[in-house]
Amino acid sequence: MFIGALSVLILAAVALIVGPALGWAPIDFCRFYTGSKMILAVQNPYGQLPFFAPPWLAFLLSPLLLLPRSSAALVWVLLNMATIIASFQTFWTLASAPGQQQRSALLGLAAIAPYALFTYITGQLSIVVLSACVLSAWGLTTGRHWPTAIGLILASLKPHIVALPMVLVVLELMRRRQWQPLLIAPGVLVAMGLAAALLVPAWPRTMLASWAGGAFYEPRDNLLGLSAFNVPLWSTYPFVVYALLLWWHRGLDTHVLALAVAVNLLAIPYSRSYDYVLLLLPLAAARAASPSPQRRASLGLVALAQLLPLFRVFIPQAGLVEVLAPALCTLGMLLISQLGWIAPWRKN
Repeated sequence: MFIGALSVLILAAVALIVGPALGWAPIDFCRFYTGSKMILAVQNPYGQLPFFAPPWLAFLLSPLLLLPRSSAALVWVLLNMATIIASFQTFWTLASAPGQQQRSALLGLAAIAPYALFTYITGQLSIVVLSACVLSAWGLTTGRHWPTAIGLILASLKPHIVALPMVLVVLELMRRRQWQPLLIAPGVLVAMGLAAALLVPAWPRTMLASWAGGAFYEPRDNLLGLSAFNVPLWSTYPFVVYALLLWWHRGLDTHVLALAVAVNLLAIPYSRSYDYVLLLLPLAAARAASPSPQRRASLGLVALAQLLPLFRVFIPQAGLVEVLAPALCTLGMLLISQLGWIAPWRKN
């Protein structure tokens, strides 16, 4: 506990000194920072600036709001790097993936993977939502209620990119009759929503209006998703149904969760490159499958998905190539979906 508190103090001191000198200002984090400050100052950011997150983001970011913006941005990036490493290591352990040396190498690569770099550059929330999936899996594994509840709360910050995984988490909790997370998470969200209403009474109406305006689609040049390339979304529905059927048959092990993550990114109308940081989860799940030719093919497909952003250098229509990433991960997870592999919490 003491070491953790000391680390936070050292990190804050370094950020205060180095942050202003670097002038670090990731565009999306600056919007979160400014919008959160406006909410806590009893001002409405919706419609005033490109701020589309729920208002309780202001409460979660409040410790960083005590720092100057450039220092807070540096702390945010460092926390995101630490979150990727911790999340990948935790999911690797939950999936019982073999190979300590490989894990050490992949941990380092995960922190500097192209999709992770996009998240650092923009200061987006995608890594926080990645941790929501891992926390939920950890809570289900250990039987602890708070990690799962926290995962559900964090998923609310950007719910569309983890809609299917979180639906499966809720269904698994209901199947196991573990009601505590299903009471804690909505209770906390309602409490934060009411607290936000005391500060900005019009936030529900103005937030929905800002969503309806579609400004979050801008800029469209880096918009990903099958619909952006005139591919009908209904073509992905069989994969959604398959993920649900696989959950019904096997329960929510880490493979089913990783499959749901990939399918969800494939099926939603739009996403961006930084959202594909979630595809690190299929990488760990593929490594954990039973040894077979299918596993080797699955690992190859999932690894290729991580490298697709590099094609931006060579291909003008890079978005058309990059949108294949969730498709490759979905195919990789489908290849190993029938192998004799069961997550640790399904073995008893």
